[in-house]
Order: sequence, then structure tokens, then C-alpha cells
Amino acid sequence: MESVQGRSIPRLSNPLLLIPGGTSQKFGLRAIARYLQKGGNNRYVGDFQIGNEEKFIQQMRNRSGNMASLYYSREFGSLEGNAQEIKAAVDSIREATGSDKVDIVAECKGAIETREYLKEGGDHVGNFILLVPPNHGIPIGIGSLWPIIKMQKFLHFPFPQVRGYSLTPETGDTILNFRPDFHIGKWHTNRYFKKLNSPKNLEAEKKKTESLTVLAGSDIRQLKGKYFPGIPGKWLKGDGLVPEWSARLPNAENIFIHGKKYIHADFKFNPVIHAKIAEILTGIPVPARMAKQIIKKDCPD
Repeated sequence: MESVQGRSIPRLSNPLLLIPGGTSQKFGLRAIARYLQKGGNNRYVGDFQIGNEEKFIQQMRNRSGNMASLYYSREFGSLEGNAQEIKAAVDSIREATGSDKVDIVAECKGAIETREYLKEGGDHVGNFILLVPPNHGIPIGIGSLWPIIKMQKFLHFPFPQVRGYSLTPETGDTILNFRPDFHIGKWHTNRYFKKLNSPKNLEAEKKKTESLTVLAGSDIRQLKGKYFPGIPGKWLKGDGLVPEWSARLPNAENIFIHGKKYIHADFKFNPVIHAKIAEILTGIPVPARMAKQIIKKDCPD
């Protein structure tokens, strides 16, 4: 079978929905869409937005489209509210294309919201690819802001913005959901992730999807930047934001990318990631020179 390197990507077996992460709203995952359009067999039609369903369906039909992005009505809305928008997008794509299943590539927060969609009854997902997903929380960064949120929520301290986000009650509750989930016996620090990662829900996710794949980083220290070497410690290594242990799911094929340049925010632009996504969705193997950077860990039977 041909390699994806420099060649056409065949028509996807299912239509594809691309779901951005918390800070990717403005540009979504369009670099992935451009890659999958190589050769002209797949066609990206733009964004789905709540309130524009009929126009979107018509546009997808007129252009024989099979790929679209979700543009949320709220940039950092609740996981439950955004899961409903994912449902609306999936339903509209199914109506436009006549397909029963829709493949999903979802980044970071979007991956958790897709899991919430599955938990709340979604059953029309084919291949589900989770890019840099914080499946067990974020120990440093936005997930570590929970003490500030608690203070603002219960003591009414004036924190109008945190890391560029307006601190509405909805946004505050969403940030609280991303605090890391540590547990001693039955006691957990994050009840949301405890439920999401329960054996019952993990089994349901696997039954509802054709395949589950985690794509994440493994070698970068937390908070590594241009002028800061990052926080040392193997336990915190991952993509610079989400540690490897947080991304990993026992019900998925866990694929980690080896190297110092696979930073959280840049995953969606990386050619190795694009090639692996194409392989998962079409069966075309990743070029050999790229495959050396890919490590598989804890794959399900």
C-alpha cells in the first residue's frame, strides 16, 4: 500500500468532524483538514455552528463535502453544553452525508467533551482520535487554578480574567473539572474524571466506537519554554502541558510521539501527527522515517 508522503489521501470511509481544544477556537484543526485533502478526494466545508444547521447541511451536500470543524458558541463553555453542540454537529453531518457514523479528531478539551457526548448517549462515532487529551486532569497550568476558582466562587473575590478567560461561573466550573484526579483507594480528588474513567464508562466508550486512539507527547517537561527548561521529573513529562499518564486511556490504543519538539499547542500542525491520523482513518501506513518517532504503549487487546 502507498505511503501518505507526497501522495493523495483516498476518500475517508466516514465523514470527519474536527473538534478544537480550549484555546484553538479561532483556527480549529484546519491544518489536519488541509493534509487530508491531498489529491482532492476529501473536501473540507468549513465550520459547523449552532443556529446555522440548515445552511451547513445544504453547503455540505452542494460541495460533496465530508470534513468539517466545530465552532463552539462559547469559547470555554461547559463540558456538558459543548457535548450537546458536538451532538448537533454529528447529527447534521449524518443528515448531510447519509452516513450512520462520523469519525472524530478532537484536541485536548474537545476530546473530553467528545467523551462526555459518548457518556450522554452518543452512539454514532466511528473512529475517535484524541489529540493530547487530559483524560486524568492537568496538574500544572489551567488545572492548577482550582484554588483561585474556589476563592472566587465562594468568597466572591474579583478575578474577572484568568489566563485570558473571563471568569464566568460556567468557565470556573469547567476549569474545576480539569484539576488532576489523584486517588487513594475509593477517594478521588476529581469526581468528574472518576465517573468518566470508571470501568463501566470505559467499556461503553469502546463498544460505541469503531476505534479509540490517543495521540500524545512523552518527552517534554511541564512548562518548558524558550527561556525556561521546564519542571524536572519523569512523572511530569508529556507534551509540556498534559503528562503522559494523564493522556493514557486503558480502553484505547495509546500512541506517544518521541521527541523534544512535540509541544501541546503544536501537535495539530505536525506532519508526523498528520500522517498517523491519515493511517488511522484510511489504513495508509506512516512513512518509515516518521514511524521511528512513534511509540505504542498500553494498547488494549
